[in-house]
Amino acid sequence: MPLEQLILVILLGAMLGAAGQCVRVIAGFKKLHGKAERTGTSVSKLIQLSDLYISLLIGAVAGVLGALLLWEEFLNTDGLQRQTVFTLLGMGYAGSDFIEAFIKKYVPESP
Repeated sequence: MPLEQLILVILLGAMLGAAGQCVRVIAGFKKLHGKAERTGTSVSKLIQLSDLYISLLIGAVAGVLGALLLWEEFLNTDGLQRQTVFTLLGMGYAGSDFIEAFIKKYVPESP
């Protein structure tokens, strides 16, 4: 695979992984809305943009890893297959969940 194609595969994986993570973010906003109603505060005060950015970055990394795992899929087909797109979206969703759980378990929180 030429370097240009590799870069496109990595970028596609990052974008689709982040998009898959956005599905989790939407579910998180639903939970946040419920918490805001229970505590009597606004949703905007509960949103941590740094957490959102890190979450999207983790989804992008999961998507890149997924795209690299699907290397053969990209080499053996003409064009992008629908199944590959949904696989990368799912990898962004589930992969970020796995990575975040790993971080919470093995990386100590800063004081």
